[in-house]
Amino acid sequence: MNLKLVTTTRPHDDHDHDDGAVDVELRVFEAWRELLRRAVPTARTLSPQRRALLSSSSSSFDVEVMLLAVEGCAASAWCQGRNRTGQRFDSLEWIFGGGEARVERLAELGLKARRMLAEQQRMQQAPAVPPEDPARKQAALERLRVLRQQLAGIAAAGGVR
Repeated sequence: MNLKLVTTTRPHDDHDHDDGAVDVELRVFEAWRELLRRAVPTARTLSPQRRALLSSSSSSFDVEVMLLAVEGCAASAWCQGRNRTGQRFDSLEWIFGGGEARVERLAELGLKARRMLAEQQRMQQAPAVPPEDPARKQAALERLRVLRQQLAGIAAAGGVR
């Protein structure tokens, strides 16, 4: 699978919250926090440093690719500590600070994990929704909780490669 870099510059109003646009950085942060919560129980808010890191990545990658990278990290046994050192590699800084090749590789793993889950459970995945509506946000968080458990199962069973 070839993932494409976003080559067009994003308009400044992409991150303008007055018009109801989705905050890409916050969406990715919330997905990461929910999917990898056990590894990072203290990450409650999006710090300016992490926002800058995600903003930099969002200028190169579509939000879907970024979300796939987070899911790929959650589904990877290696990232979750099943490696020689036993160390987890699942921080936002590691996922998005290691260059485009790392994000692309993790996104490919995330896509494989999604396909595995679809085959195993014949589950139709609901699209992520903007966090503005509390009911829709709760539904999205519940979907991420279920996804976290499923991805942990994949990682525990040897992960995606």
